[in-house]
Amino acid sequence: DLPAAAAVYSRALQIEPLHVDVLINYGIMLMQGLKDIPGALGMFMRAAAVAPERLVADADGQSTSILQLCQRVQQLVLDLQGKPLGKLSQGQDPTK
Repeated sequence: DLPAAAAVYSRALQIEPLHVDVLINYGIMLMQGLKDIPGALGMFMRAAAVAPERLVADADGQSTSILQLCQRVQQLVLDLQGKPLGKLSQGQDPTK
């Protein structure tokens, strides 16, 4: 249940606002589960502010820095502004 998971992540961040793992996992859930790309970007940017050197797995399972992930998701947000959801509405990974 994605809305319930979002509530748990939100509550966890109320308790520990700078918990990098929660920020990253919440961002992934927002992006992949709820298709909330701007919300995901916000979580990733908060994580990058706390731990810019942090490595995360990208859509292909390769390690990338949280800063690089932020750049890619930010570009995705810009690409999606004013456009239909494209790959998202087709269930495809939008970062590829």
